[in-house]
Amino acid sequence: MKGYVHVLFAVDLLIVASILLKHPLTAIGFPLVILGGLFPDLDYPNSLISAPIYNISLRIRRTFGRRGLLHSPLIFGALWLLTDPLSEYIYVATIPVWFVYPNVFFLGACSHIILDMFTPDGVRLFPFQMRAVWNKLMFVKVNSRGETKFFYFLVVLSVVLLYWEVRTYIFY
Repeated sequence: MKGYVHVLFAVDLLIVASILLKHPLTAIGFPLVILGGLFPDLDYPNSLISAPIYNISLRIRRTFGRRGLLHSPLIFGALWLLTDPLSEYIYVATIPVWFVYPNVFFLGACSHIILDMFTPDGVRLFPFQMRAVWNKLMFVKVNSRGETKFFYFLVVLSVVLLYWEVRTYIFY
């Protein structure tokens, strides 16, 4: 999927999490979820996030391959388990960091991995050779009309979710 689709899907999931957890959206949440949504593509030198650090991205790709280490749900799950308990004790103002920092970043990364499972290649469960592919449910090729339609669906969903989230501030 293209970077802008990953960004929009990650933002949509952040808004849904905010609604479900009854936690207000924060200014730091959006950049973190966007960074998390783009982060797995560090192994692809032509991606949005890799352009400024092309040489590092190239080294990551040569070492782990495309959709290798940085696209593995197992790796992100392990990293989340390591960072989440530690962050529970840090607070910024009255917003606990356990929600804002690691969880929002990992929400973005997970959204990226979930979307890539709907592509023909799927996602490799690094370090194993198994692949997670959900293309039986929905199949989306990169740069296809299906991806464009999915993007427009996400735009509409974003508007609806943002309205749902801010309606309490406007009407009450």
